[in-house]
Amino acid sequence: KLPALHKAFLCRMASSWASRPRSQEKSEQVQPRALFQLPDTLAGGEIIVTKVVMVVEDDPATRRLYRFLLANSGYTVIEAEDGMAALSQLATAPCDVIITDMNMPRMSGLDLVRTLRQQGSGVYVIMITAFGTPESERHAFRSGVNDYLTKPFEFEDLEQRVQNFFTQRWGS
Repeated sequence: KLPALHKAFLCRMASSWASRPRSQEKSEQVQPRALFQLPDTLAGGEIIVTKVVMVVEDDPATRRLYRFLLANSGYTVIEAEDGMAALSQLATAPCDVIITDMNMPRMSGLDLVRTLRQQGSGVYVIMITAFGTPESERHAFRSGVNDYLTKPFEFEDLEQRVQNFFTQRWGS
C-alpha cells in the first residue's frame, strides 16, 4: 500500500502530465538503441541520437510512472530498484542521465552517486527526495549530484531539467 501523501503525489504528477499541451516534436517516436552503437540516420542523413535516462527508485509504482512519463517524452528509459541494481546495470547499459531517489534499501542514492564519482563517471545525476532539507541538499551536491528536487514536484519540472541537460550537451 502506498502512503496517502505518496499516492496523492503520483496522481497529481500523472494528471499534470496528461493535461499538458503536446508539441509535434515530442510526439515523434525514437527507436531505442544502446549508446555504444553507431547512431542511426534518417533518409536525409539526419542523425538520430537516443537519449537514455536511468530511473533508480525503490517504489515500483513511482518507478513505472517515471518510466511512462519519460518514455512518452521521447527518452529511452532503463530502471533499477536501488543503487546496487543501478551499478550492475550501468556495467552493461550506459546512460546519459540518472534520476535517483535519495533513500533506498541496500544502497542509497547518495552512496550510488559517491560510487559513480569514485569510478570517474561523469553521468548527470538528478536526486529526488521526499525528505529534503537544506542540509540534505548541500550533502547531495557535495556527494556529486548535479541537480536536486524535493517531492512533491510537477513532472514538467523534472522533464525540463532532463531536457536542459540534453540541450546543453547536444543542443537538442
